[in-house]
Amino acid sequence: MAALFGGFIAWNPGSCEKEYKLQPGQICMSGKLIVKGTNYKAAPANPDFFKMIPKEALLYDVVALDLDGTILDTKPYSYWAGMKAFEKLGLAQIPEERWHAAFAIENHFKNMYKSLGVPDKELVGEGFDYPFAKLWNEERIKLEKEDLPKLVPGARETIENICSLVGREHMFIVSMSKPDRIARLFKGQNMIQYFNGMFASHFDKTKTLGDLKALNPEKRTIYFSDICYDGEACKANSITFGILKHRYGFDPEKTLYEYALKHDDCVLVEGFENIPHALIEVRPC
Repeated sequence: MAALFGGFIAWNPGSCEKEYKLQPGQICMSGKLIVKGTNYKAAPANPDFFKMIPKEALLYDVVALDLDGTILDTKPYSYWAGMKAFEKLGLAQIPEERWHAAFAIENHFKNMYKSLGVPDKELVGEGFDYPFAKLWNEERIKLEKEDLPKLVPGARETIENICSLVGREHMFIVSMSKPDRIARLFKGQNMIQYFNGMFASHFDKTKTLGDLKALNPEKRTIYFSDICYDGEACKANSITFGILKHRYGFDPEKTLYEYALKHDDCVLVEGFENIPHALIEVRPC
């Protein structure tokens, strides 16, 4: 289902309509949508559907995707690396639920680590250039080399569909990870072929998205991520924020819905497989 709620569009909003008692201005049931300028349904069974969509039906020219928690299921690695780092610092182990809950509450790595008991001396430095972040990242890299993180289910097929819509030359990865890590993970999953490039030169997502926008200043750009604070980085660069809600993301469902309700010009997508539909301009039958 695609629904227009005030200032933001939601694809497959599911429980959000019931939970927040929203009054949608327009509800279009999946399978009863027509792509602009065509007779094609917007809920296709045919895998070649997206190859047939005319360019004038696209809402965006450039699509950028986050890495961790969006394309790759790396959420468990975050916790495992954290506990390895805790062990080396002599800190008590904590449950995985508490680790992820702290991230959701603080939405900032330093504040998160501090709330979990990491000493202040381990948090001195700018960006990710402080002792605990370095230790955590070292442990994460070790874990990822031992056991390569998996793609979220359906990611490869969905990315192929996005490429069919906008073209590989307009596909990018934007992440706070270092380029060598992205290249290693994507090479292992044979995913490099789907992207024109990556932007990972800053630990500040606003600057990183700024680099992307500078490359494509006149093009309509959307960035899909599973973390709400990326929304401010998008807004600063006149990029549409695509909020991805699925079980592999770092921010909880409630946090994502509440952000969408408070902000205009964002797209809320439930499930990675629904991203291509959010790129197409549709109207009710």
